[in-house]
Amino acid sequence: MMTETWEPCPCAATPDEVIECLCADENVTWDNLRGSVNEIRGKIEIVTSALTRVIEENRQLKEEKRLWTDEQLTFSCPECVAGIQESSDNRVFCPVCVKESLKSTVRSGMETYTSVDWFPYYNEDGAWHSDDPNIGTTKWYCSQGHEWTETCQHGKCSQSITE
Repeated sequence: MMTETWEPCPCAATPDEVIECLCADENVTWDNLRGSVNEIRGKIEIVTSALTRVIEENRQLKEEKRLWTDEQLTFSCPECVAGIQESSDNRVFCPVCVKESLKSTVRSGMETYTSVDWFPYYNEDGAWHSDDPNIGTTKWYCSQGHEWTETCQHGKCSQSITE
């Protein structure tokens, strides 16, 4: 390994020019050059390995971000009864998976709220009042590839499955 530090000629643009420049320097020996090349190869392997790891982690994060941008809600359909879309802990179930007894993870996508009336429809305790005329719409997705929209108004909700 080389103990002293040196920099190649600033005008050297290609590896051959760097070698020519180094060979012209009388302080650079073949042993120094060979040691430096091996040291550089080792560092390149470390950097390449780290970059490969970072690229894979970024790919996974992008995939997770693409698939699960909001809160994840997981459930197992054997716990469900077909046709029931809520559970005691307020988890959301995919209506298609419930009918087909499939396991899936559900996430919400775009949510919209259409204001029909600006009157605040909440009681003194801060709970939502069921006479709210405003319309809330949420787009839902599950890990099995199903999509549906849930629309709520006046305390009643309806679902429409996207084919």
